[in-house]
Amino acid sequence: MTFASIAWCVIVFIALNLSKNMPMSEAMKFGFFSESEIFSGRWYSLITSAFVHVEIMHVFFNMYWLFFLGPVLEKLMGSGRFLAFILVTAFISSGWQLATGHGGIGFSGVGYAIIGFGWLARDKFPEIRPYFNDRTLQIMAGWAVLCVFLTYFNVQNVANVAHVMGAAAGALIALSFIRKMWIAQIGLVLVAIAAIVPVYWNPRSPDWNFAKGAEALQKKDYKAALLKYRRSAELEPNIWETWYNIALIDVALGNDKNLVDDLAMLRKLNPKEAENFMKNLLGKPSSEPDNPKP
Repeated sequence: MTFASIAWCVIVFIALNLSKNMPMSEAMKFGFFSESEIFSGRWYSLITSAFVHVEIMHVFFNMYWLFFLGPVLEKLMGSGRFLAFILVTAFISSGWQLATGHGGIGFSGVGYAIIGFGWLARDKFPEIRPYFNDRTLQIMAGWAVLCVFLTYFNVQNVANVAHVMGAAAGALIALSFIRKMWIAQIGLVLVAIAAIVPVYWNPRSPDWNFAKGAEALQKKDYKAALLKYRRSAELEPNIWETWYNIALIDVALGNDKNLVDDLAMLRKLNPKEAENFMKNLLGKPSSEPDNPKP
């Protein structure tokens, strides 16, 4: 299972980078979907996105540690259980990352789950201790801390929550099934349930707020739609479709004063769409907005 996972990650990486299109636009063919798609029902992307990498250092780092440590745990658990371990920890780490407002890609959440498991399992299984020694744990912990600083200073955007919750999930699995701690079993269930929540309720995500705004707009609940679209714009102000739909609602509600400012934002982000809006939508007698942008 370890080498099958490595092979698939490498194949996906090569395919994305050889594509004539932008890698991320091609990634949906391999199970990576945008947040808006996840909120529309493609929740399984929380698992399949773990096998998607675009940058060479990302795939190299993740596959190096999987190659080094994966066979150790696969031999200990068996291939079937190790596959279940990969799927569960990918889902948990990705779900918690999504709760921050943006998802992530790559195998690092699972990699840190392997570290978390090995750290707490090595006392009971001395044969894995040489692989999960203090030096390895210190390197991985140091890398996790470095990633936090890289993200904080806008050097590289890293899915730090996926790292932390992956390690936590691996540790809870070790405590649950090796040390038989009932409180860890409860904790694992709660962590897994919490990973599902952001798919259905995610107020920190601009895409979730946009999707809820679209739902309210379809129901002609303009005030509720406006609240969600404005929250989406607050979280991610540079999406022109959000401002287009806000301007539509301004027209429907007769918010002429707000419309001036909202059209100014639309014009800044997409002058052509702002011009089309002015030509086709302003001055219509209907109180219902036409052609919202998905």
